[in-house]
Amino acid sequence: MGKAYCFAAIGLACTAVLTSCGRSGGGGSRPLAVQDFIVRTEPDSERRPLERRPQADYNQVGLDLMDPRASNPQNQAVDKVSDVVQNEVRSSNPEGPSTRPTVGGASGQYVALGGVVAMVNEQPIYANKVLRTLDPILAAKAKELDFERFRAAATTEVGRQVQEFIRSEVEFAAAQKNLSQEDQKFADVLTMQWRQRKITDAGGSLELARKRAEADGNSFDEICKEQYRLFMTQIYYQKKVIPRIQVTADDMRHYYDSNRDKLFTEHDQVKFRLIKVDVRLSGGGDRGKALEKAKDLHAKAVANPTNFAELAKTNDDAMLMKKGGLIDWVDKGAYAIDAVSDAVFKGNPGEVTELIDAGRAFYIAKVEDRRIGRTLPFEDESVQDKIRTTLRSEQFRTLRDSIQEQLKGEALISINQEMMTTAVDMAMQNYSQWNAGASLR
Repeated sequence: MGKAYCFAAIGLACTAVLTSCGRSGGGGSRPLAVQDFIVRTEPDSERRPLERRPQADYNQVGLDLMDPRASNPQNQAVDKVSDVVQNEVRSSNPEGPSTRPTVGGASGQYVALGGVVAMVNEQPIYANKVLRTLDPILAAKAKELDFERFRAAATTEVGRQVQEFIRSEVEFAAAQKNLSQEDQKFADVLTMQWRQRKITDAGGSLELARKRAEADGNSFDEICKEQYRLFMTQIYYQKKVIPRIQVTADDMRHYYDSNRDKLFTEHDQVKFRLIKVDVRLSGGGDRGKALEKAKDLHAKAVANPTNFAELAKTNDDAMLMKKGGLIDWVDKGAYAIDAVSDAVFKGNPGEVTELIDAGRAFYIAKVEDRRIGRTLPFEDESVQDKIRTTLRSEQFRTLRDSIQEQLKGEALISINQEMMTTAVDMAMQNYSQWNAGASLR
């Protein structure tokens, strides 16, 4: 029997989706996160090739170990590796001499550019691949930036993308060197299964799968090669890094204590309506006149609280006037005017506060609704899941960064600065077309 393969399945610990903190979507590339090193054998027809994965949030990744062979109903042996996988996937030079690289495919401008921007252990990184990956990102930036700022952005993005491909290359090389033959056969099998699912999704025909990929500006064979590299990298980190992740009870308790108020406490909140009587506007600088107006409005508000929104349209604050005086949910102590905050948090829903004297203005407030805050206890299962997820992700990131630096230090890496500049120049050729699209919206 072949040895069991341990693999991790991902679960999101929090419901909030945080803004990604890197280049995301539409073909962008970024450093891989924990879930990118989890071998998945379940159908995933939407999974994208290595250089097109979106940015993930390290703090929303969870790890649970299980045996991937349980999800392989055919129990396919790893001893028999498809010739298709061997021939189409294991090629070490996906854009070799037989392929004439082009630039600007997504924009409709094609320029021959077979230049190599970097070499990693004798493996080339082609300028056209860098630019093809960055096309959606640069197209979006061109709509927002003038010509010179766009050149600066393009230079930065090209440099980042080349570094990402370098990291990817050294990781794949490490996987090839360190994984056993059985591990590599397992990556073959996973790739073959993934490839077949893509064909099935396209209608059951290899030709249809190729046409679908081409319609998206990709090569089907290239996508399969990248998926194989991804599986190899996943298995490498899964075997070499994930077992080293250890989160203790003390670690979790310390994290909770350090972040209790920020992450695990729901503060008291209040929603209210507010009328402002400005001494300068309503009293011409005379506090007495402003106070008389404020007292009159306060008496009307107390007499008919249900009409407060209409009464608030007499506001000396233009924004409050427009919104009927509504101030949406505010945490205790967060409102800018302390006297107002103190008054509304003392009141109950439906009540009109006492007249509030804030020096340069008088205020009348009506409490609309309140939420009583609470602190989630450490013993809460969701709290512990969130903490465990975060700490595992942080440990993984630290370990992986260390391994990346070590691998790059051991690799033979050279960057062709002249070709890097040429790649930026090629990106600039698309600026006018991309920027013109902004004015048409």
